[in-house]
Amino acid sequence: MTQRYRVISTIGAGAFGTTHLIQSIETEKLYCLKKIRASAMSKYNQAQIQNEVKIMKQLQHPHIVKFYDSQLINDHIQIRMSYAQNGDFASKKIYSDQEITFYLAQLLLGLDYLHITSKVIHRDIKPQNLLLDDKTLQICDFGLSKLLHYTNALARTQCGTPYYYSPEIASGKVYTQKADIWSCGIVGFRMVYQRLPFTGKSMETLMSEIAKFKFSDNEKTSRFYPILSKMLQVDQFKRSTAREILAMAEFRETLAFLCKKFKKQKAYLGQIQNILSVCSDIQVVLNDDLVVLKTRLIDLLGEMRFYQILIGLSKGQVLSQCGAGLSIQAKSEVRAYVKAILACIQ
Repeated sequence: MTQRYRVISTIGAGAFGTTHLIQSIETEKLYCLKKIRASAMSKYNQAQIQNEVKIMKQLQHPHIVKFYDSQLINDHIQIRMSYAQNGDFASKKIYSDQEITFYLAQLLLGLDYLHITSKVIHRDIKPQNLLLDDKTLQICDFGLSKLLHYTNALARTQCGTPYYYSPEIASGKVYTQKADIWSCGIVGFRMVYQRLPFTGKSMETLMSEIAKFKFSDNEKTSRFYPILSKMLQVDQFKRSTAREILAMAEFRETLAFLCKKFKKQKAYLGQIQNILSVCSDIQVVLNDDLVVLKTRLIDLLGEMRFYQILIGLSKGQVLSQCGAGLSIQAKSEVRAYVKAILACIQ
């Protein structure tokens, strides 16, 4: 592998190995190369790596880190994966409402694929395992993942990161893919409120806080409370699935945008259409006219201004309020776009 790639830099180091940014000598494409020293690992840790490779080989999705190949060279297990140029979510603390909706939708789409299509529980969803590549979220690190043979299968092993433990994992009970939904909810909570919901310093205190979790009255005033409350249900059997949450009205505009962004990926488009078909109160049809209108508006206004106007309209503001300063042409384009959306959902 070293003959075909050059090492650009070291981007991570752990107890058993390092992660490098490498570049193909032939194509100049960048990759991430995880190198793990096999002899330094226990049999349990070796099994985790083998499990990660097994899981990653079967995954093909825009919101999952892409696996290319793995080799054993001179006592080092080498795993070549896609490179996410913008790092992980651990360092960023402040997100706009638009970013929260955008990234939660992508995380939920990734989990929906893992849970329904691949029958996988990730078991360690946290900001450090969520990478960003040009505004595309990618789930990584499948060392703790578990492959289930059917959708409602149960698992019992306690694993993951304590602050993101679901109540059932924290208490040692059996769990399903719903454990990932709880962890997704904690990620969302951190994005919305800029802190974690738990402050326990000892494991015992933390587990108690998780088991008794409730939203405060102040937290319930957030526009994201309806979404987070579906994820952060202490009773896993009352917790919504990724697909049920994505079917909420709050995600429809984002899903339409993602359809356009990944329009060449038929399986991904099919996944989103299946999610939208879950809605009982509305059927969204993505047609060419709507895409053309939206593209023209974004070119005219800029993406940020475009979404600010849509958010304002969704909150009941009139166009003269949320679109203050727009030209007559721009206002006409906005009205045409809204009219096209209404035609699609009637």
